[in-house]
Amino acid sequence: MLSPSHNKVILVGRSGVGKSSLISRQVNNVFNRFHEASIGAAYNNISFNIDNGTTIDYGVWDTAGQERYDALIPLYFRGCRVVVVVFDLSNRESFKKARYWLKTITENYNDGIDGYILVGSKLDLVDKRQITIDEAYILASKYSCHYYETSSLTGENINELFRQIALIIFNSAPRYETVNFINESLHDDIIIKEPSGNKPWRENIYSYYCC
Repeated sequence: MLSPSHNKVILVGRSGVGKSSLISRQVNNVFNRFHEASIGAAYNNISFNIDNGTTIDYGVWDTAGQERYDALIPLYFRGCRVVVVVFDLSNRESFKKARYWLKTITENYNDGIDGYILVGSKLDLVDKRQITIDEAYILASKYSCHYYETSSLTGENINELFRQIALIIFNSAPRYETVNFINESLHDDIIIKEPSGNKPWRENIYSYYCC
């Protein structure tokens, strides 16, 4: 089984939408109303038991939402398996930012990503809601996203969200399929082949010399 660092998950979204609160509710089952804004990206390991008894371990990168960090966020997309785009249901500007990220990522960084999830946060702010469920579903459908509406305050749909991340990883082709050892008199070559069914991946050959 791959380590959490190989099962890489990225959370993106405007500052203040509640990305850190989603993780805090899942990992520690607590809600902190006054999270400090993330600088760069924060990292957490999550283990999730799916229905068939399998445990999926994955690492979640919670990226900074301030615009001044936008140019740095694509650095985290390399090797990413699941992208979670979060917006605040009570903030239309955050919904526009979610649309921006989905367009940017799918057009420029899509290779190797196994799935996308769109998340509308702060579902508990019923009276302040600005984004209709139809608007959200239209955006999710355009980019083939799963869609969840969540509340870190009440915990609604938090577990379902992180379960969906685990299921996407579980149902996707593994990143590495086989390792073949070719013994020769002077050196061994380790040939790592990428899984079939995707685009042809380059075959990487690493050599080391025996004593």
